[in-house]
Amino acid sequence: ITSLQFGWELNGVVQTPAIWTGSLAPGAVENNVLLGSVVLPSGSSNISAWSFNPNALADENPSNDTLITTICTALSGTYTLGGASADFTSFSELTGALSSCGVSGPITVNVNAGVGPFDDRLILSNINGLNSTNTLTINGNGQIIQSATTPPDYRIVGLDGVKHVIIDSLIIKAVSISS
Repeated sequence: ITSLQFGWELNGVVQTPAIWTGSLAPGAVENNVLLGSVVLPSGSSNISAWSFNPNALADENPSNDTLITTICTALSGTYTLGGASADFTSFSELTGALSSCGVSGPITVNVNAGVGPFDDRLILSNINGLNSTNTLTINGNGQIIQSATTPPDYRIVGLDGVKHVIIDSLIIKAVSISS
């Protein structure tokens, strides 16, 4: 192969295609191909990349041309939780991003008013980068987080070895299980 085009998208948004030229023998590998440059948002991002038009011809086997991956950049700044246009739709989504991506600066999460109650749990653990400077503040804005607790873990909110967290004005409610 002496030329190949690459299409790619970031979080479902198609980016400008890239063109590679060189010499690639059958079975050989090219380790570095520059697709483009973007500023990644904080948190998880989905990237899809695919090749097409090898040597300016139709690909005989397009079924092996696509790579899909999720990458994570540390969180920092102010986010919203709850509602259609929020950064996080649930406390579970927030805790997943914090555990997977870590933090690189102070974080404030404002729970949108009027969108609860949230049938969820807030269990924080293993947050890389959380410290006395890079704190996590959750402004509950009087919203309710509720769950039907079951053994052995009765917690609705839990801090598992996590420090430097402020939870303000979040109503925690246990819901009974009806049979």
